[in-house]
Amino acid sequence: MIVAGYADDVDSIDGGHNGQNYMAYTYYVRNAGKEDVVYRASITLDSCSKGAEEAVRVAVWRNGQRTVYAMPSANGEPEEGCVNFESEQTVCTFTEEHFLVGNVDKYTIVIWMEGEDPECVDKIVGGSVEFSMHIDSDDDNRDSLLVKFVKDIVDTLTSNKPISAAGNDAPDYYTGGDVNWHNRRNQGEPEP
Repeated sequence: MIVAGYADDVDSIDGGHNGQNYMAYTYYVRNAGKEDVVYRASITLDSCSKGAEEAVRVAVWRNGQRTVYAMPSANGEPEEGCVNFESEQTVCTFTEEHFLVGNVDKYTIVIWMEGEDPECVDKIVGGSVEFSMHIDSDDDNRDSLLVKFVKDIVDTLTSNKPISAAGNDAPDYYTGGDVNWHNRRNQGEPEP
């Protein structure tokens, strides 16, 4: 059984909110550009020592849906209540094929050492694990920044997908202010 000791509302707190026995962070990915994009988010295991990676758990809430990841058990099967890491270096990967302008995805990541894991033994005391989250966008447009800048100016002057003076406003597909988790464009179930 997964016993992390994290609060029930861990997915409802923004930013860093570590507890006594876990590390937690909630953040948002927003398409504030002028075009729909494809993006890929992945969590990687960058370094580890003393076998600590064998007892670590990584819980990921993506838009409220929780999945717990762990290294495979000694017999190669998933740990109870967990999904195996994708590889020795990659915990998990999320790909969003149709990330529309104005869409917002929410991620909460919680990491802890699972004391009930059979690999959580004295030999890992003093061990460490280091993870990273990578977010990349597939952009077919390989124009230089100067070319993109000139295109943005032309678009603004011709009112074709204009930009703001700050250059980071999404088109006005909504009313009533800034995009946030509660008024985001992609509030329903993801499209198939």
